[in-house]
Amino acid sequence: MDYKTSEINKELSLEQIEEIKETFGLLDQYKSDRISIADLKIGMIALGLRPSEEELERIGKQLKEKSNNILTNFTESAKYLSFKEFFDIVSFRLV
Repeated sequence: MDYKTSEINKELSLEQIEEIKETFGLLDQYKSDRISIADLKIGMIALGLRPSEEELERIGKQLKEKSNNILTNFTESAKYLSFKEFFDIVSFRLV
């Protein structure tokens, strides 16, 4: 799935954008600017989304493939999401 953040930003309210930022901040316990893939489900539920296990597996697979294209050793990197990745995933579903 292709996420077009700039187009999505125009459709989200400022309140929704702040809610996404706040949710990510709460999940980023170590203030490392990244969250675990396991936290993705928690974040999506906190934002009122109800992801199925199939959807989460598909997202995980896409992130793994993306990391594999960039890194030779993707195993560690593919376990985490940056804010931008989290934002792209959840904002796409909020619109």
